[in-house]
Amino acid sequence: MSKKGLLIWAILLIVPGAVGLWSVITNQASQQAQIRVWQSQIQDKTDQYLQSYQQWNALKPEQKNDTPWGHGIFGGSEIQRQLEQNQDKQLAIDMVHLANGSKTVPEELAEVMYGPGWQDKVDQFRQNRETREMIIVASSVSLGSGVFILTLVTLIWMVKTIFLRKKQKQEEQITDEKPVLKPQKVAEPLVKTQPAPTADTPEPDKEHSPSPALESDTQSSLRDVGYFESIRSARKTAGLSTCSLGLAAASAQEDAFSSEPQMMTTEPVLNSLSELTEEVSAIRQFAAKQQDQMKKLQDGYDWMLIRRFCLRIIRSIDNISDRIRIARQQDKETQSLEEIRDELSFALESSGVEQFEPDIGADYKGLERYAEAIHEKEPNDQPERSSTIARVLRPGYQYLISDEEVKIVRCAQVKLFE
Repeated sequence: MSKKGLLIWAILLIVPGAVGLWSVITNQASQQAQIRVWQSQIQDKTDQYLQSYQQWNALKPEQKNDTPWGHGIFGGSEIQRQLEQNQDKQLAIDMVHLANGSKTVPEELAEVMYGPGWQDKVDQFRQNRETREMIIVASSVSLGSGVFILTLVTLIWMVKTIFLRKKQKQEEQITDEKPVLKPQKVAEPLVKTQPAPTADTPEPDKEHSPSPALESDTQSSLRDVGYFESIRSARKTAGLSTCSLGLAAASAQEDAFSSEPQMMTTEPVLNSLSELTEEVSAIRQFAAKQQDQMKKLQDGYDWMLIRRFCLRIIRSIDNISDRIRIARQQDKETQSLEEIRDELSFALESSGVEQFEPDIGADYKGLERYAEAIHEKEPNDQPERSSTIARVLRPGYQYLISDEEVKIVRCAQVKLFE
């Protein structure tokens, strides 16, 4: 989706969400303000009415029979008339508490305080509150989604702007560092080649000027090169002949090229090509190094997976070997276990993983890659066998990549002579 489409979606989400939240919050704030005003006006009469009911309810049954509720000082007609005038206001004040169930009013007082049908109004208030809560949730989600999209578009625009400015600066730096080569103008021949004079052709008169056609051709060729203005001036003043003019023009052309060698030099181009070649060579070397690094990482990851899988099978083989040894000590049948062990060993060998054991009596020095010695050592009464392999506790396993390259899956566990 384009940036314009995202902005439209952001506006479509932000506007309804903001309007919904604003309307709900504004409505609640106005109701709370109005309730506070009503509460300051009529709360005293309501508290007095409830207090009188508590006093009447504390009387003894005989006294209640003598002074029933709703007569005299115990909720008489005067206070009932005052409460009936403000029933809607009092219901609005206690509506939240009644809907939540945090306030209960005796039935004989509720109709006087809130008017008939007040329970239906409380139920309607609960429904309206649920609707209001749904509006708040929907508006919050809409507003949050719109703000998120707007923030995302802003971040994308900022990143894009920063990237374009950085790219522009790099292009400006490259333009400033790039040598500017002036275009070279190839000089045209100054004078057309004249045929050699023959016997039939008379020699030109040196005292007279050359023919108008020849002079026109000469001046036209000389006008193509700006730096031969001095030659034309010399020709006009001295009245040189056509052949003399050609020799002078050729000499002047040679002098002009020799006096401005910088216009024809190729040194900046050669330097630029040399720098470009070096940069391309450096890029190729960097790409080759990165490719080698990626290959090493991939080989290391593949080897880690292979080694982990092989170690699981090797542990199974070790466990089976331990069970076979225990079964033999107890004179039990071990053929089935031996067959399972052999199948697992064959599976490893078919995958290029072979079992090996160092030679008994071999010097441990130099075999650290292939064997791991335990701390406990075998007693030794011959000094020449010190630090040599006495026993192989567990065989080792190696992965044959090629005839020249071998990786150790697990070192052999050995016990050395003291």
